[in-house]
Amino acid sequence: MAKGKPEADPKDRIPRGESEETRDLKERLALAEERYAKLFDLHPDPMVVHDEEGVLIEVNRSFCERTGFSRNDVIGKSVREALPFRDTDQDLSRKYLEAISREGVAHGFEAEYLRADGSKVICEVSGRLIEFNGRRRIVSILRDISDEKAAQRMMRESETLYQETFNQSPAVKLLIDPQSLAIIDANAAAAEFYGYPTDRIKEMSLLDINTVSEDEIRANFDLAAAGAESRFVYRHRLASGEIRDVEAYAGFIELGGRQVLHSIIHDITDKVRAEEELKRLVAEKETLLKELQHRVKNNLGVIASLLSLSAGKVEDEEAREAFAGAIARVESIASIYTKLYGTKDLASIELGSYAEDLVKSLFATYNLDPDRIRLKGRYDSARLDLKRCAPFGLILNELLTNALKYAYPGEARGEIRVELKAEGGMIELSVVDDGPGIPPEVLEGRSSGLGMTLVGMLTKQLGARLDIDCSRGSRVALSFEA
Repeated sequence: MAKGKPEADPKDRIPRGESEETRDLKERLALAEERYAKLFDLHPDPMVVHDEEGVLIEVNRSFCERTGFSRNDVIGKSVREALPFRDTDQDLSRKYLEAISREGVAHGFEAEYLRADGSKVICEVSGRLIEFNGRRRIVSILRDISDEKAAQRMMRESETLYQETFNQSPAVKLLIDPQSLAIIDANAAAAEFYGYPTDRIKEMSLLDINTVSEDEIRANFDLAAAGAESRFVYRHRLASGEIRDVEAYAGFIELGGRQVLHSIIHDITDKVRAEEELKRLVAEKETLLKELQHRVKNNLGVIASLLSLSAGKVEDEEAREAFAGAIARVESIASIYTKLYGTKDLASIELGSYAEDLVKSLFATYNLDPDRIRLKGRYDSARLDLKRCAPFGLILNELLTNALKYAYPGEARGEIRVELKAEGGMIELSVVDDGPGIPPEVLEGRSSGLGMTLVGMLTKQLGARLDIDCSRGSRVALSFEA
């Protein structure tokens, strides 16, 4: 221990490890992620997660089983590369992505793709846009409708064959009079699903089983007749009184010389509940992440306060300066989490406002006369992922600290300019002053502080290029990919 320096109080030491609350929060977050992954993987229909350009990020077990492709075969590829679609579906794929980006949800897009063994599958693609870990992702479900399409084709070919298909099909089917809404016919699967004998169902109206209004039903019939829509989501009432969520695929056919509505009913209650649980788990995960980041911010604030208290007990000027540098570095990281806590995007921050706030905070910390040292800045808007925010903030902290400490000794006057430019997929940070330049011992890492040594280490971590020009004053520029 240096002579004349008081020994630090053990209570002032920085606590190691995490608090019980933080550990509990992390455990709950891990549990939410595990439950979400299981629910996604066990969904009965093929499900894929892809970005708005169609690049696959994740697929579930059913996808691999139904298509014959392994996860490694398709991850990172576009949907069209992973599942070869017929050429006529190319424009459909574009419309599907545009519909989801515009409306947030899309249903009823039919497509045909090839399995790994070369066999064809006709599927109906439905999707929803979600915010996941601060990024926009699309969850798409590929439901095999080959049987339904085959049945429809056979119905067009032969009314007799249609009747056999209608009665023997395992799918729930109804024939409905579009004028009176009376149920003309129902197959055995319908009787089993609704809990009524077939003869009893044929005495009922669609209004007896559908929970929506007559006006809504007739409006949907008009859409089906015009060919504008064939899929409708309803809630149907069973004989037991239970309400089930269903998808009704409706189309008009000619039967016995008249137009009737042929409806295929799919029970999607379990799917709806699974999707609701998926959305709930995503929301829960986002909440846990936000709370965890808030906890990190608070812990960093505690560390900065403890460092400040310890600095007050140190008499050596060099040691006090080292404490001040450490406090500034901790606060530069803490401010990242302050930014995150107020936004929906938990994976990146708006770099321009972060840099501007950090610069103003450091300038205020040194309590310099604004008439003697002027500060000018330009801060373009850009987003930076959380992993690279910390090294960026520490580099900016060191560069500006060097300028404030060395550029204008005594009563010297001058100007410091900080610029953040974002263009052409690149980000450039520059700190410029018109002082005597950075001292050689600082540039070469021979000074007692971490300074430029830390900047060099962090530049490599950021994958950036560092340029230093001390020909007139000093200009330090950092450039890296956005």
